Amino acid sequence: MTERLPLALDVNNWQARQRSQIVDDFAGALLENQEASLEDRINTFSISLEELKRMRLRNETPQDELENAAVKGLISWAEENIEGQAFWISPPSSSYSESRFIIYSLESFGDQKIITFRAICGKETINDCLAIAEQIAAFSTVGLPEFAGSDDLRRITIPFHYRGYQSWVGLMEAVFGQSPVWEKIKSGADLTEHEKAKEVAERVIDRHLEYIFLTKGRYEQIVLGATLEEEAARAGFKMQLTGSCGISNTLLLSKEQTLSPFNTLFSGHTEHTKHFDCPRCKGPIPSGLGITVCPHCGAKKEDYRKCD
Repeated sequence: MTERLPLALDVNNWQARQRSQIVDDFAGALLENQEASLEDRINTFSISLEELKRMRLRNETPQDELENAAVKGLISWAEENIEGQAFWISPPSSSYSESRFIIYSLESFGDQKIITFRAICGKETINDCLAIAEQIAAFSTVGLPEFAGSDDLRRITIPFHYRGYQSWVGLMEAVFGQSPVWEKIKSGADLTEHEKAKEVAERVIDRHLEYIFLTKGRYEQIVLGATLEEEAARAGFKMQLTGSCGISNTLLLSKEQTLSPFNTLFSGHTEHTKHFDCPRCKGPIPSGLGITVCPHCGAKKEDYRKCD
């Protein structure tokens, strides 16, 4: 593949993670990138500060470097405080068609610090995002540099205090305007939606867990991602082709081939692309594409005398 496009569901680093982390990552991607209204795409989850510090961050593009700097800023702030809120915003770009912002809530329970993330997608332009950042920065609890452009937005986390408002949600409503997004958060319905997505993610991941740890190379990972996207869609979480976190694996495969192996796998279409049946589960696997591990059940080609 000649171009490394950002993927909304990137399984590249899953082999270095535990099952629970993979499930959480997949559930978040399903929520944030599903074809639904903005209030139904709130990705709410919690993580301990220690887990965040151990997390492996993607570092493949200049934009990744900026976003990683923001995470490092978040970690530094959380290490120095026992509670509070912080804010981060990213405008749309050539790679991401939507804006994206995250509200962090820090709580302490004895020696453990927990950060709750609420990632929300939007339709704001870069100028909108700059104006929003300046308004939130007026409530900041630390000194901040001036926001001159999109790079500044992506690399800076803004700790803030909602002084003058009953809650941080009240401040967000004052800045963004009233919206079903804030109503959903106030009611706690975003937490319910996350549990639904997690249930789907667990079922899909458990069917493919062995294969996740056997994939070799970028192409097999994209085929795996497209497989997961299709199964999640059948369970009610259909991912957008492109959104705030990148493009889908399904779209990337369609860019690579007129008839993608994804179509072969799930539509049974074989007019132009041959396939063979997996010797273990009988699922269809595209021929001639170098796929040596079944994306359905994880069976390895070398374990069978004849696979195609």
